[in-house]
Amino acid sequence: AQQVSELRTQFDGVFAHMSLYVLPQQDERRAALRAICGVLRAGARFSCVLPSERFNRNSFGADVSDSEAAARGVPPLRRALRALVLGPLLSVLNGPLDQKFDADVFHRFREDELRDDLAQSGFDRVAVRFVSGFNVYHAVAHAPS
Repeated sequence: AQQVSELRTQFDGVFAHMSLYVLPQQDERRAALRAICGVLRAGARFSCVLPSERFNRNSFGADVSDSEAAARGVPPLRRALRALVLGPLLSVLNGPLDQKFDADVFHRFREDELRDDLAQSGFDRVAVRFVSGFNVYHAVAHAPS
């Protein structure tokens, strides 16, 4: 948060993909969000994807397999191989990730909590939607105009 707030420029938008969950304490997350809000131009958009309270390695791996199997523009054999390999591989590799979530080293978000964190950090026009399958939230908020 400190490095972001020291930037001497403003941005039209910021996207944070699966990053804020590594801040387990609410005050740390809100400080980071305030810093992001502070470097956005008036009305600029902040978008983020964060793990929901239902996020876990098994559902994530299964959803990656399903997504790969349904991928368009990829030859059928390659799609099948990716679906059979990628999802299970990610489930195994993400095992330590689940342990960190369960030990509260990493944070899973509730929808109301995410909305409140964004609002309390200075954002307005907050919209949050649940992305089923991957069990994540996609949030969009704007810097004050």
